[in-house]
Amino acid sequence: MHNEKIQEYIEGRLPAEDKTAFEKRLDAERALRSDYMAEMARHTALQATMRVQAKEELKKMLSANPQPYTRVRSLRPMWMAAAIAAGILLLLSLGYLFTASQETPEQLAMNYLEPYVLDNPRGEGNESPVVSFQQSLHEASQLLSERKAKEAIRILKPLEGQQQGADAIEWYLALAYLQDGQVEASKEILKDISTKAHYRKAQAMELLDRL
Repeated sequence: MHNEKIQEYIEGRLPAEDKTAFEKRLDAERALRSDYMAEMARHTALQATMRVQAKEELKKMLSANPQPYTRVRSLRPMWMAAAIAAGILLLLSLGYLFTASQETPEQLAMNYLEPYVLDNPRGEGNESPVVSFQQSLHEASQLLSERKAKEAIRILKPLEGQQQGADAIEWYLALAYLQDGQVEASKEILKDISTKAHYRKAQAMELLDRL
């Protein structure tokens, strides 16, 4: 029952009233939130695997007979195989697009969210600026996991432009904007991330494709 609710929420099959109730539970129950994030990660990985498999199947079918055809009749098998492969790819792509269309900006942000791990979890040397910004990032990531995007933004926004931890600040701010429904603001940061050497470049490009 627990996992069914998570699956129905991810796929956008919950009625509005149940969806609201479920989101309240996500806010209040850490265990449920953890299960939800794990299921979202599994769901995304499965969709990515399906797309890769479809593309590989298409390549195999098209390369089954690489020699050029000189007779019209001999073209039929290749085109039939290509049509079947293209159909498979189209169906899988449509299935992915349908599923992706059910994902709200908030759900996408939660899917890509990972907690910021403190280098100094015991809080020793708190007077250091490095420790201070790390604590801010940790707190912001915790707030995002609790779906408190506006509070996270209030912490992250003053850190913008700071060189220390700039990559992490950009990434979490993009997720915070996305979770808050400020999609265009999030996309601006994600586009910037995707054009430079950044530890989240691949995720930013993938997320942009899904927005």
